[in-house]
Amino acid sequence: MVLRKRSVWLNNGFETLADVTLRPSAHGTQVAITWRSHYFVAAFITLWLGLVVLIAGFGAVLSGMPEASAIVLVFLLFGFGFVALGRLLARPDRSVLLEFIAQVTAGSPYPDAMLPPR
Repeated sequence: MVLRKRSVWLNNGFETLADVTLRPSAHGTQVAITWRSHYFVAAFITLWLGLVVLIAGFGAVLSGMPEASAIVLVFLLFGFGFVALGRLLARPDRSVLLEFIAQVTAGSPYPDAMLPPR
């Protein structure tokens, strides 16, 4: 199952998704969580940056104009800036999702070996 924190005021395509898998184990149920973004967003950013490098990069090299390289840099920074801003806005989502999963499963979010000593 895939969980996400829903925000009323913000629709963030880079929001954190928790891909949760429940498996039986000798000591109960093991909860495996994989943190990720939407597949569409990852594909779009990969396509964006790939096309920037292919089209603008080769165009700058073939034109022989050094100022054309600045355009490539601007588009690359724009793509990475989108990812950085989106991930920055989604930072609190991970802890909220982890607390929700621990509450629903009535378990500790960490294995016993990782808990601090009492």
